[in-house]
Amino acid sequence: MVETRESFPFGCLLKYLFTLVGLLLFLLDIVLDIWTVVSFYQDGAYVYMAVMIFLLLGSSVLLQVFSWLWYSDSLEKIESKVEKFADRHLLIKPFHFLQLGIYLRFASQFSNYSFLKSSSLLRKY
Repeated sequence: MVETRESFPFGCLLKYLFTLVGLLLFLLDIVLDIWTVVSFYQDGAYVYMAVMIFLLLGSSVLLQVFSWLWYSDSLEKIESKVEKFADRHLLIKPFHFLQLGIYLRFASQFSNYSFLKSSSLLRKY
């Protein structure tokens, strides 16, 4: 049997939960990375600490560059209110420069979920 969106009313809720779990895992990764760098520092393993910081900063910069390129390539397709606000006030590039681009993406994803705006979906079932 083929499921359609109408027969599975909590599809949006499932997407929301996956986005929330993704955000929480991303934040946990940042905390664990900081903990690792501090542990290297306390152990006196300065070379490992430097390599770890280099890799963390390099991957973070790459993430922000690709995110910004994705935004700049599709500015006319922006749909969420968060992204429209950031674009209107020229905040997309500064957010990415300050390494906050991924949080802009998460905020735009959370603003897209209609069940957060109204609980009519939950009242229906």
